[in-house]
Amino acid sequence: MARSIGCAVLLVGDERQAQSGQLLVSILEGAGHKITQDRTIKPDGLQIKGELAILTQSQSSEVIFFTGRTGNALRDPIGDAVRQQLDRRLDGFGDLLRSLLYQQQGSRAMLAQGVAGSIRRKMVFCLPGDLDIIELAMGKLVLPELEHLLDQMIPRA
Repeated sequence: MARSIGCAVLLVGDERQAQSGQLLVSILEGAGHKITQDRTIKPDGLQIKGELAILTQSQSSEVIFFTGRTGNALRDPIGDAVRQQLDRRLDGFGDLLRSLLYQQQGSRAMLAQGVAGSIRRKMVFCLPGDLDIIELAMGKLVLPELEHLLDQMIPRA
Protein backbone atom coordinates (compact mmCIF):
# COMPACT_ATOMS: atom_id res chain seq x y z
CA MET A 1 0.00 0.00 0.00
CA ALA A 2 1.11 3.54 -0.70
CA ARG A 3 1.99 5.76 2.25
CA SER A 4 -0.70 7.79 3.98
CA ILE A 5 -0.46 11.47 3.06
CA GLY A 6 -1.89 14.29 5.19
CA CYS A 7 -4.47 16.19 3.13
CA ALA A 8 -6.39 19.39 3.82
CA VAL A 9 -9.71 19.77 1.98
CA LEU A 10 -11.28 23.20 1.61
CA LEU A 11 -14.67 23.59 0.01
CA VAL A 12 -15.12 27.06 -1.43
CA GLY A 13 -18.80 27.90 -1.54
CA ASP A 14 -21.84 27.01 0.50
CA GLU A 15 -24.22 24.14 1.21
CA ARG A 16 -25.01 23.77 -2.50
CA GLN A 17 -21.44 22.64 -3.13
CA ALA A 18 -21.10 20.56 0.07
CA GLN A 19 -21.24 17.25 -1.78
CA SER A 20 -18.05 18.03 -3.67
CA GLY A 21 -16.08 18.45 -0.44
CA GLN A 22 -17.61 15.29 1.01
CA LEU A 23 -16.78 13.31 -2.13
CA LEU A 24 -13.18 14.53 -2.13
CA VAL A 25 -12.76 13.55 1.53
CA SER A 26 -14.29 10.13 0.82
CA ILE A 27 -11.99 9.48 -2.14
CA LEU A 28 -8.88 10.50 -0.20
CA GLU A 29 -9.81 8.40 2.84
CA GLY A 30 -10.67 5.47 0.57
CA ALA A 31 -7.13 5.70 -0.85
CA GLY A 32 -5.70 5.52 2.68
CA HIS A 33 -4.84 9.19 3.15
CA LYS A 34 -5.39 11.20 6.33
CA ILE A 35 -7.69 14.24 6.32
CA THR A 36 -6.05 16.93 8.43
CA GLN A 37 -8.51 19.73 7.66
CA ASP A 38 -12.03 19.61 6.22
CA ARG A 39 -13.97 22.83 6.15
CA THR A 40 -15.97 25.27 4.07
CA ILE A 41 -14.84 28.82 3.34
CA LYS A 42 -16.41 31.74 1.51
CA PRO A 43 -15.67 32.26 -2.19
CA ASP A 44 -13.44 35.23 -1.51
CA GLY A 45 -9.95 35.61 -2.92
CA LEU A 46 -8.54 37.16 0.25
CA GLN A 47 -9.93 34.38 2.43
CA ILE A 48 -8.52 31.75 0.06
CA LYS A 49 -5.08 33.38 0.23
CA GLY A 50 -5.33 33.59 4.01
CA GLU A 51 -6.19 29.90 4.29
CA LEU A 52 -3.27 29.06 2.03
CA ALA A 53 -0.92 31.07 4.24
CA ILE A 54 -2.09 29.17 7.33
CA LEU A 55 -2.09 25.72 5.72
CA THR A 56 1.34 26.11 4.12
CA GLN A 57 2.74 26.71 7.63
CA SER A 58 1.03 23.59 9.01
CA GLN A 59 3.12 20.49 9.56
CA SER A 60 0.13 18.13 9.35
CA SER A 61 -0.75 18.56 5.66
CA GLU A 62 1.42 17.74 2.69
CA VAL A 63 -1.33 18.38 0.15
CA ILE A 64 -4.04 21.05 0.06
CA PHE A 65 -7.17 20.52 -2.02
CA PHE A 66 -9.62 23.25 -2.95
CA THR A 67 -12.91 22.38 -4.58
CA GLY A 68 -16.01 24.31 -5.43
CA ARG A 69 -15.90 27.46 -7.43
CA THR A 70 -12.98 27.02 -9.82
CA GLY A 71 -14.64 28.10 -13.07
CA ASN A 72 -13.93 31.18 -15.13
CA ALA A 73 -16.91 33.24 -13.95
CA LEU A 74 -16.24 36.31 -11.80
CA ARG A 75 -17.84 34.56 -8.81
CA ASP A 76 -15.29 31.71 -9.06
CA PRO A 77 -12.11 32.98 -7.35
CA ILE A 78 -10.20 29.80 -6.49
CA GLY A 79 -8.00 29.38 -9.55
CA ASP A 80 -6.80 32.96 -9.72
CA ALA A 81 -6.23 33.29 -5.96
CA VAL A 82 -4.19 30.08 -5.78
CA ARG A 83 -2.32 30.52 -9.07
CA GLN A 84 -0.91 33.84 -7.81
CA GLN A 85 0.57 32.12 -4.74
CA LEU A 86 2.25 29.13 -6.41
CA ASP A 87 6.01 28.78 -6.17
CA ARG A 88 5.97 26.14 -8.91
CA ARG A 89 3.13 25.48 -11.34
CA LEU A 90 2.03 22.12 -12.70
CA ASP A 91 0.35 23.35 -15.88
CA GLY A 92 0.02 19.83 -17.26
CA PHE A 93 -2.63 19.08 -14.64
CA GLY A 94 -5.12 21.57 -16.06
CA ASP A 95 -4.23 20.57 -19.61
CA LEU A 96 -4.80 16.87 -18.93
CA LEU A 97 -8.01 17.53 -17.00
CA ARG A 98 -9.46 19.54 -19.90
CA SER A 99 -8.35 16.84 -22.34
CA LEU A 100 -10.17 14.16 -20.34
CA LEU A 101 -13.23 16.38 -19.99
CA TYR A 102 -13.26 17.10 -23.71
CA GLN A 103 -13.76 13.40 -24.36
CA GLN A 104 -16.88 13.51 -22.17
CA GLN A 105 -18.25 17.03 -22.63
CA GLY A 106 -16.88 18.33 -25.88
CA SER A 107 -15.94 22.00 -26.23
CA ARG A 108 -17.53 22.90 -22.88
CA ALA A 109 -14.35 21.48 -21.32
CA MET A 110 -12.47 24.70 -22.17
CA LEU A 111 -14.30 26.39 -19.26
CA ALA A 112 -12.85 24.04 -16.65
CA GLN A 113 -9.99 25.27 -14.53
CA GLY A 114 -7.69 22.75 -12.98
CA VAL A 115 -4.85 24.36 -11.08
CA ALA A 116 -1.99 22.53 -9.41
CA GLY A 117 1.46 23.31 -8.12
CA SER A 118 3.46 23.79 -4.97
CA ILE A 119 3.63 26.45 -2.30
CA ARG A 120 6.22 26.30 0.49
CA ARG A 121 6.75 22.54 0.35
CA LYS A 122 3.04 21.71 -0.05
CA MET A 123 1.24 20.43 -3.14
CA VAL A 124 -1.95 22.32 -3.97
CA PHE A 125 -4.80 21.17 -6.22
CA CYS A 126 -7.86 23.17 -7.25
CA LEU A 127 -10.66 20.98 -8.57
CA PRO A 128 -14.01 21.99 -10.04
CA GLY A 129 -16.97 21.27 -7.78
CA ASP A 130 -18.71 18.95 -10.25
CA LEU A 131 -18.83 15.46 -8.72
CA ASP A 132 -18.05 13.66 -11.98
CA ILE A 133 -15.03 15.89 -12.57
CA ILE A 134 -13.73 15.28 -9.04
CA GLU A 135 -13.96 11.52 -9.55
CA LEU A 136 -12.27 11.79 -12.95
CA ALA A 137 -9.46 14.07 -11.74
CA MET A 138 -8.75 12.07 -8.61
CA GLY A 139 -8.99 8.67 -10.27
CA LYS A 140 -7.07 9.41 -13.45
CA LEU A 141 -4.66 12.19 -12.49
CA VAL A 142 -4.12 12.89 -8.80
CA LEU A 143 -4.16 9.58 -6.93
CA PRO A 144 -2.04 7.59 -9.41
CA GLU A 145 0.73 10.23 -9.25
CA LEU A 146 0.39 11.84 -5.82
CA GLU A 147 3.47 10.30 -4.18
CA HIS A 148 5.55 10.85 -7.32
CA LEU A 149 4.38 14.47 -7.53
CA LEU A 150 5.39 15.07 -3.94
CA ASP A 151 8.83 13.60 -4.65
CA GLN A 152 9.28 15.69 -7.81
CA MET A 153 7.64 19.00 -6.90
CA ILE A 154 8.56 19.39 -3.25
CA PRO A 155 12.26 19.90 -2.55
CA ARG A 156 13.66 17.85 0.31
CA ALA A 157 14.97 19.73 3.34
